[in-house]
Amino acid sequence: MKASEINAVDWTSIQHFGPEEFLGWKDRWEDLTQPPSPSSMLPFLDAGVPHALNLLRERLGKRLLVSRAVGAIARTWSPGSQHHVRLKQGLQRILSHACDLWVPDSTLQEVYAAAQDVPAIGAFGAYPEWGTYPGVHVDIRPRKANGDLAIWMAWYAGTDQVYGALDWARVDKMLAERSK
Repeated sequence: MKASEINAVDWTSIQHFGPEEFLGWKDRWEDLTQPPSPSSMLPFLDAGVPHALNLLRERLGKRLLVSRAVGAIARTWSPGSQHHVRLKQGLQRILSHACDLWVPDSTLQEVYAAAQDVPAIGAFGAYPEWGTYPGVHVDIRPRKANGDLAIWMAWYAGTDQVYGALDWARVDKMLAERSK
């Protein structure tokens, strides 16, 4: 059975992503120099996420890449995360409501503006210091009562990722440092 048959995603209505883009690592691995082959994370991803990402990419009009980082699509640790997957009593699966994306061809502010125009997206996190490209987290949680997205940013303090309020001036400064 193919990953595209496991998840209830209607791929005929998604023009800007394909099931092969939702490859990732099932969980942490011990030898970071030799990670396992990527496998489909679609069985662990709520079907609403690819639809929301499709609309985001359409509104943005530029390429977005699904991150290949461990836990970018689904994770078994971090129970407070929208990425967290688990089994509830009776073997009911709780799926990931989030996806992390790399932003190779636009600014984080452009992605944020596009995310605001996609009603299915309820949260946006900016990650200007991610390795390959700057990145964003988007998820399909309900929006705030006033219709706003939940927003934040993260940066590194040594090897720890620290979270705080989204500050575009700080993001710009971090991106300028990155491009040096």
